[in-house]
Amino acid sequence: MFRFLFKSNNNFRVLGSKSFHPIPHTSFNHHHCNSAVSSIHPQIASPISSNDFNPSGSSSKPSGNGSPSVSVLDRISRISGPGMAGNRFFSSGYLLNCKNLRSGKGNGSGLLRGSFEGESRGFSSEPDRESMEYDVVIVGAGPAGLSAAIRLKQMCRAKDVDFSVCIVEKGAEVGVSIGLVVALNYHNPFLNPYEEFQKLKHHPAIKPLLEGGTVLQYGARTLNEGGFQSIPYPVFPGGAIIGCSAGFLNVPKIKGTHTAMKSGMLAAEAAFDVLHEGLSMEKYWDGLRNSWIWEELHRARNYRPAFEYGLVPGLALSALEHYVLKGRSPLTLKHGKPDHEATDVARLHSPIQYPKPDGIVSFDVPTSLYRSNTNHDHDQPAHLRLRDPQVPERVNFPDYAGPESRYCPARVYEYVPDENGEPRLQINAQNCLHCKACDIKDPKQNIEWTVPEGGGGPGYSVM
Repeated sequence: MFRFLFKSNNNFRVLGSKSFHPIPHTSFNHHHCNSAVSSIHPQIASPISSNDFNPSGSSSKPSGNGSPSVSVLDRISRISGPGMAGNRFFSSGYLLNCKNLRSGKGNGSGLLRGSFEGESRGFSSEPDRESMEYDVVIVGAGPAGLSAAIRLKQMCRAKDVDFSVCIVEKGAEVGVSIGLVVALNYHNPFLNPYEEFQKLKHHPAIKPLLEGGTVLQYGARTLNEGGFQSIPYPVFPGGAIIGCSAGFLNVPKIKGTHTAMKSGMLAAEAAFDVLHEGLSMEKYWDGLRNSWIWEELHRARNYRPAFEYGLVPGLALSALEHYVLKGRSPLTLKHGKPDHEATDVARLHSPIQYPKPDGIVSFDVPTSLYRSNTNHDHDQPAHLRLRDPQVPERVNFPDYAGPESRYCPARVYEYVPDENGEPRLQINAQNCLHCKACDIKDPKQNIEWTVPEGGGGPGYSVM
C-alpha cells in the first residue's frame, strides 16, 4: 500500500557527526514512516528522559501515527531555518553514528544483541571504524524503539542494574504527518500512486494548506496493513520484532503509534528478564497475546478484508462491525489473494491521463527524487535483482504494459528501446528509495529486493 503524507515541522534534535558525545538523555516528539531535512548541523541532542513515560508505561507525550502500505511523502514547511539532524543515538547516554551490526540481523524495528563496527566487505574502500559492545541494540527510533529503550532503562533503574542500550536510526528526526493511503492490491496496471498523490494535492480542500509552503524532502516506503490475521511470530534467536514492522496497526483508524509503543515496552520487559534472570524472550509473545494490543487488533480484524468484496459491501460490513457487533463478530474474514496477483492485464483497463505538475504544489519524479537525498555507492553489488531477466520483456510489458514503471515512486524501472527499437527494462538502482513496492507488486514476483551494502539509500532526516 502507498501512503502519501504532508508533514509539519518538529523540534527533535540529535547529533549529526561521526563522533559520539555523552548526553544526559534524549527527547522525542513524533514518529512516522520516512523523513529528511534541508540542512544538517552537528548538534548535541536534547535529552531522552524516562519522564516521557509514567511508571505504568503509558506515554505522556503522544507521537504521530504509523501505517501499513507503501508511502510517498513530501515534507513541507512554512517556517524556514536550519534543520537539525543526525542519525545515531542510544539511551544509555551517548550518540553514535555507525552503520553496521557485527552480530544479529533485523528488518525494521527490532531488538538485537550485538555490536557496531565499520565496513567489513571486500568491496568497500572505507577504513575500519570503532566497535562498541551493547547488551541490547534496538533497530529503528520510532515509537516502538524509543518506548523499548525508555522502558528498559526504567527497569534498570528500578532493579538497580545497568544494561547498555543502543538505538540505531537512519533518520535523525521524526515528525507528524497526514495523507493518502493507496492499497497495493489495486487492479488497474495503469494506476500510478505517485501521480495520484500529486493529483490529491490539487484538491480544493488540500491545496490551500500547501500553497506558500516549502518542500523540504520527499520519500517513500511500504507499510504493512494485514492486521490481526497477519501478525507473525515475533521472537527469533537473540531478538524480537516490535512496532509497525510486526504489523500492529489498527487499520480502520490508520493508527499504530500506541500499539507500537506498547509492543516496545513489552519487548523491553522481556529483554530485561532475559538479561537479568535468564528467562526466554517467549515472554514477549505471551505478553502481546495478553495485552490490550491483541484485544484491540482482534476487534478491528474484519475492516480491511471486508473491502475484498468491493467498496459498497466493504462499507456495509464495516458499518455492521463498528455500530452493531462492535468487533465481537463470531467470524474472522480472510484476506484475499496477494497484492501482486490482484493486478489485471492491461487490456481490461484504459490508460490514465494525469495532469502535468505545476512546480508549486505538485512536482515531477526527478524533482522529488532530488529531495530524498538518496545515494548508493556506484561499485556496490546490485541490490535489485531479476530472478528471470526475460520476464519484463516477455510478460510484464506485453501483458501488463510495464507496471513497474508506474508503481515505483522513484523511477527506478523504465522501459527504453534497445538497438532494435524493442522495449528493454532498465533498472536505475541508484534511485531506489527502499520502499520495496517492487518486491510486493511485481505481477510475477520476479524482482528481488535485497539490502544494499554500505548504508546506501535515501538520506532521510526529518521524515
